[in-house]
Amino acid sequence: MGQISVQMAALDTVIHALHDVSRQTQENHRESLNVVTRNAENLGGLGGDGFQHAIAVVNQTYAQLNTKLSRVGPAVEAAKETLRSGDAAAGKQYV
Repeated sequence: MGQISVQMAALDTVIHALHDVSRQTQENHRESLNVVTRNAENLGGLGGDGFQHAIAVVNQTYAQLNTKLSRVGPAVEAAKETLRSGDAAAGKQYV
């Protein structure tokens, strides 16, 4: 059987990077809403259907992205803990 080497520090780096991506995504969402708002006149005004549709699309897109991002971090964390507990259990066999 081959040896499996897991770099726990790399998993911690991934988890930290996911938090950064989440923060950047929130910032991008705000900026996207600002862009749409600045262009409201081209979309039929603030009360216009085009503007309302653009806002809805931006909000829906970011909501879907945030839902996906919110699942990745816990999944990586759970995988890391599973690996850690598996290593501990395997190590007890040799003590």
